[in-house]
Amino acid sequence: LAANGAVTVVSAAGTWTTAATTTSSGPGAVAITGAIHEITTTGTGDALTLADGAEGQHLYVVYVAEAAGGDTAVCTPTNLAGASTTITFNALGDTADLLFTAGAWYFLGGAAALA
Repeated sequence: LAANGAVTVVSAAGTWTTAATTTSSGPGAVAITGAIHEITTTGTGDALTLADGAEGQHLYVVYVAEAAGGDTAVCTPTNLAGASTTITFNALGDTADLLFTAGAWYFLGGAAALA
């Protein structure tokens, strides 16, 4: 526990901190080392992956910028709870509020679409 209130968790799944914001541009992996991950798209259907997190981990994925109008991103978690297998970000401002528990990411809410 840091003086600024940030909590760092070390587990078998890795280390993550509640105070960190990570970013990506274009296709690639969504980082699980922070509480917030901001995505910037570079085309239509940018393919994103999401590895398993640590038990009890919260992750907020936010679509913050795009190279051109009409860009999108499709995130495929290793394990997504329920019948859906992907999370699609169709418009700037789309979000996904995720919780990792019981071996899978659970979609708690947001404007991103499950499919």
